[in-house]
This record gives sequence, structure tokens and C-alpha cells, in this order.
Amino acid sequence: MLTPGTYVGDSVEKLGTGLDIRGDGGYIIAPPSLHRSGKRYIWEVSHEPEDTSLAPMPAWLLALCQESTRREAPSAGEPIPEGRRNDTLFRRGCGLRTSGYTERVILAALREMNATQCQPPLPEADVATIAASCARYEAGPAIAEARDRRNGQATGPVPSGTSAQAILTEAKDITEEAIDWLWYPYMG
Repeated sequence: MLTPGTYVGDSVEKLGTGLDIRGDGGYIIAPPSLHRSGKRYIWEVSHEPEDTSLAPMPAWLLALCQESTRREAPSAGEPIPEGRRNDTLFRRGCGLRTSGYTERVILAALREMNATQCQPPLPEADVATIAASCARYEAGPAIAEARDRRNGQATGPVPSGTSAQAILTEAKDITEEAIDWLWYPYMG
């Protein structure tokens, strides 16, 4: 679906069970991406991407996607259902990182949540990956500042040495390359 030129964020099941939104800053898996099974994703045989134009995003859907209301996260001790496990563990892990906890502490907490609350529990490797993702953020309140900066709500200068700084490259230093379109003209 084509967005109307205004911000649409990513969400997991905000609009309903099994409905994920990938908007600005989001990504999707598309051919020829490699699946963890070792096989590549392919297009469904009877339709090619260019056979169907992208539909414009209806105003009612845009309004739903831009609502700022958030679904409540499970309370401490409540079951975390399939479809919400990764997102919930990631958010809880980032909360711990904001408080300054290390990756080892985050991993221990997420392992316990996974074992006691996730239905069914995620594989151990997935939990370790989530903890490592949380630990990539700078410990402390810098996470909230980075989120605000990413969403255009920065209140001050970007601190030096943070990953939020823009990397500038002069056009003369960029080598021109042909675009290898996966889905012309939408995905390159």
C-alpha cells in the first residue's frame, strides 16, 4: 500500500491479532531473501509484483495507523501469548537497559520471563538475540533521547559520540551504481 506522504510507524497487532504494520523505517522480507531454513523466498508463481499496482492507503486506515493509543503490555507475571513474545521481551529488555543493566542481567531476566510467561516459550537463541539487541543501546536515559530524535522530537543538540549523528558523504565521493530492482520501482 502506498502511504500518503505522512509518517506511518511500525506496529505489531495494534490493529488486530495477526496484523503487523511496516511503515517508515520498517522492513519486510521479500524475494530473494534467505530464510533460516536455507531456502530463498520466491514470488507466488501466478502473480509477479508488477502485475498489481499498489493501492493508495485509505484515510480510515491511515487514521488507525497514526493513533497514538498503545495497547497495554502484559503486567508482570501475566502470560505473554504467541505473536507478542518478541515485542514484549524486547520492550522489557530495553526498559532494563534504560535503567543501566548489562546484557548479562537483561538476558537472565528475559530467560526467566520467557520460561514463566511466554506461551509457548521462545527458543533460547531467540531470547539471547533479543537481549543482545537491547544491549546495543546506550545504557541510561539516552534511549529515550534517541527515540525522540528519531521521531523528530529532539529537544537539544545531538551528544557527540552517539549513533544518532548523521553521516555525511559528498556526492563526488559516491560511486554511481545501477539499481537492481527487486520490485520496480518500489524496492531496490
